[in-house]
Amino acid sequence: MNAYTYGRSIAQRRKAMGWTQSQLAEKIGVSQRAVETWERGIHLPLLPEIIEEALKMSPRVVNDFRWQDDALCKDKDPDLFFPGPGESTMGKEAKEICKKCPSVEPCREWAIKHEALGVWGATTARERSRLRSKLNIRLETPQFCYAG
Repeated sequence: MNAYTYGRSIAQRRKAMGWTQSQLAEKIGVSQRAVETWERGIHLPLLPEIIEEALKMSPRVVNDFRWQDDALCKDKDPDLFFPGPGESTMGKEAKEICKKCPSVEPCREWAIKHEALGVWGATTARERSRLRSKLNIRLETPQFCYAG
């Protein structure tokens, strides 16, 4: 199994479910960082069948994610929005895409509350961290109900 191809598959299916990396991680009992490394093709998961089971579930979403339908990033390579060390130009390119996106505002609002990594709503993880500190906001676990 090719780590890069499998990772892209995980990312595409996770996004189709309307889940963040953190949400998938919570569902299968791993860290968000583990999901990120799989999606970036850095490592293969030790137990891919657990991921496959989670991705087959159909969530009934309490949060409204319709803003993602028009997001310009949905058809882009996830690596662009989750640059690794030394890949700052990719982050800049992602922010430029976000700035043109009709969903930038709800995306940013979501990310400030729920996303610790990556470029979301034309903001980097560091920028959102500063905003959370300034506004006294803590990262929240999104509320979902799952029907299995």
